[in-house]
Amino acid sequence: SPANPRGTWKSDYYFGPQRDRRSAPTTLAEQFMARTLPGELQVYVDPAYCGHDPFSVSQGVLSIRAEPLPDKVLFDCGRGTRRWASGLITTEKSLRQTYGYFEARVKMPGAWGTWPAFWLLPTEKTAENAGRLPEIDVFEHYAGPHPTVQVKPGVPLDRTGLANIAVHLGRTGAEQVLHPQNQPKTTTTSEFHTYGVLWTASELVFYLDDRETWRTPFQYAKPMYMLLNLAISDKTAGDPALGTYPAALEIDYVRAWTAF
Repeated sequence: SPANPRGTWKSDYYFGPQRDRRSAPTTLAEQFMARTLPGELQVYVDPAYCGHDPFSVSQGVLSIRAEPLPDKVLFDCGRGTRRWASGLITTEKSLRQTYGYFEARVKMPGAWGTWPAFWLLPTEKTAENAGRLPEIDVFEHYAGPHPTVQVKPGVPLDRTGLANIAVHLGRTGAEQVLHPQNQPKTTTTSEFHTYGVLWTASELVFYLDDRETWRTPFQYAKPMYMLLNLAISDKTAGDPALGTYPAALEIDYVRAWTAF
């Protein structure tokens, strides 16, 4: 649940009015602020927010499902501006640590428009980074071509099936991205693969199926927490109108080890 009094996962972002502020209950319109990001088409929902559940578990695998919002819940869930429902899980309230190894075993959705990610954010909130940066993206997966980035006029960048690594530094809105790298192309939508990052006092080392794929210097010595989400974006991963939905990010496990 968003308040997460006992569980591991929280299902909305750190910003905006939070449901766990019991002294000041919030409306659906206020909660909506913590469930959306600019440039995305979905709202991150859960049964406590508007009765729509994007999560299911079968044989130990968690599915985060994205789909168009039914008309009857469109206004309550999407506030009339977001026509897709999906899910977000974070350990903001339960697991925050400095350094260590973080890994998830997942199978990606293949529908155009889907943009799942496994990332880390700092608990520190400052005027400079608004609590968002630095940001470690263990993967961002693009199910379709990127229509807003052109390799030459009229030809969109095709990252279909690729999982991208990125590290963001600096000020929100003007951040530096450390040499984004594409993980080796794999059968991401039909098989499970493991994606991990080792965070030490001096660097980040990224892994795909236990094989190192990239490393970069990195110095940040304050706690961070994990997030996994399934976004929908026509600006990043192809036109969702050309995709088949519902579409799901399937998560076999998420694990974190302390520094060793």
